[in-house]
Amino acid sequence: MKKSIRFSLATFLILFILTSCEKDILDQKALGDYNEQSVFLDLSLVQALIGRAYDNWGDESFPLNCKDDLLASATDETMSIHRPTRYTWTVGTMTPVYLRHFDSNRFGFMVWKYVYGNIQLVNTILANIDDVPVDNTMEKEWRNRMKGEAYFIRALGYSNLLRTYGGLVLVDKPSIGSSGLINFHTIKRSSYEETVDFILADCDSAISLLPAKDQGFLYR
Repeated sequence: MKKSIRFSLATFLILFILTSCEKDILDQKALGDYNEQSVFLDLSLVQALIGRAYDNWGDESFPLNCKDDLLASATDETMSIHRPTRYTWTVGTMTPVYLRHFDSNRFGFMVWKYVYGNIQLVNTILANIDDVPVDNTMEKEWRNRMKGEAYFIRALGYSNLLRTYGGLVLVDKPSIGSSGLINFHTIKRSSYEETVDFILADCDSAISLLPAKDQGFLYR
């Protein structure tokens, strides 16, 4: 009996050692270490990424926020509530090189480089979200809703750029240059009408994926 027990323990120890050699139990991925591949394996992480895209529009901590200055206050149409008598267009000292709101984060929600950065984030989401695994109907609806929201965010970004610059460089895939940014020199700028059509198509895609107002979907 004792020999049998000793033999069983020895066998167990050998198997444990061999198994341990195959994978170090301490060799684990850091919980806060995410990359594109790992994010699109988990719906919760995709939701966090969608949240980041929303943050880029409205949170005071980010450069794309819609502050209390109205767009009309970037012209002589209205007066800003912040030191209005000191603004260049109010006192009549405007020059061709003066960019002010359009070269800072004051109206970052329509500054070219800021908005295209957020569009690139949304393009990455749209390019990968269909491959995120789902286990049931509820998770599929959840994924569709996030995809619809991504289309809406991109439509909003292009709409803000359109009213500022007219026809735009339309990018719908996460293609980036060597600098990590869109290479605007290699993409033809679209006409005003083409840009409007692109935005409307994104709106239609969002509508087809998002639930009606009385069918709100709660995230887990």
